[in-house]
Amino acid sequence: SAKIEKRYDLIFVGRLVAVKRVDLFLEAVALMVRRMPQLKAVIVGTGELEHELKAFAQQLGINGNVIFAGQQADVVAWLRQSRVFVLTSDSEGLSLAMMEALTCGLPCVVSDVGELGEVIQDGLNGFLVADRTGSAFARVLEPLLSNPAELASLSASAASSAASFELSETVRKWDSIFAALAAPPCLHASGRPSETLAA
Repeated sequence: SAKIEKRYDLIFVGRLVAVKRVDLFLEAVALMVRRMPQLKAVIVGTGELEHELKAFAQQLGINGNVIFAGQQADVVAWLRQSRVFVLTSDSEGLSLAMMEALTCGLPCVVSDVGELGEVIQDGLNGFLVADRTGSAFARVLEPLLSNPAELASLSASAASSAASFELSETVRKWDSIFAALAAPPCLHASGRPSETLAA
């Protein structure tokens, strides 16, 4: 299959609201652009801070480096065109966007908050950033983007970690469903498994 062109170095997917701290994402981009003037970042999503964040990007002088893509139906298509997924949130549950990014083979550089640390293994499939500052994110992102070998290795680990995580989650869900059902007799009455189990 044709290799999808990577048009964006960094991608942020999420609502443009205060808790997501998109301002930190923009600050990190601004710091990196000084040494990586060709850097391209894309922000997928919309929200109440959209105008404010666009103005901030302009103020930081990174209008040419950041694309505000707005709401997109096919987020996966955008992920596939990107190199690294970034999440700068102050708090976060288990991020669906992050799981999709891993599945697409994107290393994830994310705030060390909530359940993100259960999925992201530092230096393996991404990096956890403890300090929520633009410079803390830039310090992790810049060496990653300037080292194609490390990026490729993290990318491979990202895809395989997503597969194993999804599997364990699925197994856990089915276990709890079967426990709740407590093996009803209809499964055994016919002497053969029902169609659904045989499928």
